[in-house]
Amino acid sequence: MELAIPLNATDLLSEDVEDYVTTQLSTNGFDPYNYAKVMYILPAVVNFQDSAAYAYLNGYLSVVLNDYASMRYVIMHEIGHSLGHHHSGQKGSIYGDDTCMMGTQIYDQIVPRTCFNGAKSWWFDWYSDRHATLTPTSGSAILNMLSIDDYLNGQANSDDQYTIARIVESNEMDLFVMYNRAEGVNSEVLGHRDQVTIVRQKGGGTQSWLEAGLDEDGTSQWTKNDWNDSGHDLVVQVCERVAGTPDYARVIIYVQGINDITCDTLTPQPTHCPSGESRFKAGIMTDSWGGETGWWLKERDDDTGRFRNNILRDKYLPSNKYVNKDICIRNSTCYKFRIRDKGGDGICCQHGDGWYHITVEGETVKHSNFKEKSKESIIFGVC
Repeated sequence: MELAIPLNATDLLSEDVEDYVTTQLSTNGFDPYNYAKVMYILPAVVNFQDSAAYAYLNGYLSVVLNDYASMRYVIMHEIGHSLGHHHSGQKGSIYGDDTCMMGTQIYDQIVPRTCFNGAKSWWFDWYSDRHATLTPTSGSAILNMLSIDDYLNGQANSDDQYTIARIVESNEMDLFVMYNRAEGVNSEVLGHRDQVTIVRQKGGGTQSWLEAGLDEDGTSQWTKNDWNDSGHDLVVQVCERVAGTPDYARVIIYVQGINDITCDTLTPQPTHCPSGESRFKAGIMTDSWGGETGWWLKERDDDTGRFRNNILRDKYLPSNKYVNKDICIRNSTCYKFRIRDKGGDGICCQHGDGWYHITVEGETVKHSNFKEKSKESIIFGVC
């Protein structure tokens, strides 16, 4: 609703204007407790003391400066407070975690597509059917940490795949491990893209701290000295990142000198498809507008003859980067691959030299620059 108030709000503190608005709303018969969330959008002349907005922890009310009212990060950050979450920090800055909506992200109206960090996501309980709780002094662990986007798209296909791992001990603050895969709903995350992140937080609704971002190409290992007063160090190590269906990172967690394991001792993951199936792979080299590009693989319904069953997809891709996904498909089925560019100019050649390449068991099905058009498709298999 729009409320006209007879008040010169220039340079008044936002809290004072908030109180005045609440009183005026009550006078007009508005009861905020009838709503789960209420947002006041105040004009730019109000003094927010260098803030864009604020909200009350576990409360119903957010108060936002008009200039920021359409910015996703600001709105989601304040909703996060209303849902019970404190800030996400890094290196002494309470807002410094650039992997989380409760930390630092991009101020823009259409971005970012970013998730919450491992600690916040754990307490949201959104992905709890794939949570793992570990006590490292009681045993080491081997984890396949899922891409959150692939989890949301129903691509988890094994019991040993997890969204978040919570590490607990009696004398330690909880640690949360998550694969910060930059795709789909998390494609525009600002920091530690495609790394395994470790976040420290004591219980729900408290400040969290980003400890590290790990990958096998750079810093692959993080340690916590004298874990749980044991005199031995906790180790979290990324062994490899696997692109496929789903995308996941293989992680080992152990206490040195108590239950050591190494990446070399891990059981190799199967690379061959079952009998009667072949491996389909789609590789995309994006242009400077990767977020506009998406693709789908569908199989034909034998009863209707239509391509309805979406078995693999990727969208909101990173810019100027090669990405790929693969899946085992049936040799006896007809498939349709479709790629789309929301900008209508393809992935070549106005904003870069993009292309895509799809194969079945290494044999090329199609290679294309997907030049200056909005969509392109190919049907293949037993059709």
